[in-house]
Amino acid sequence: MTHVQLLRERTKEKKKKMLERLLDIEITEHGTVTEEVELICTMTGFRRRFLVHHLGEGFFRSVELAAS
Repeated sequence: MTHVQLLRERTKEKKKKMLERLLDIEITEHGTVTEEVELICTMTGFRRRFLVHHLGEGFFRSVELAAS
């Protein structure tokens, strides 16, 4: 197995271990998109929440939210 194939396999494994769940989405009248997402580790159940502000053209800014 080549180095590139090994990296691809590891990436696939990591994707299987993390789930992303959309909690809320807001779109303003000006087209600004803000999402609240939660990342969940399927192995441990550990969760992290983020607020994601889409800036356009594939760019975004995210902030981790405190646990509630």
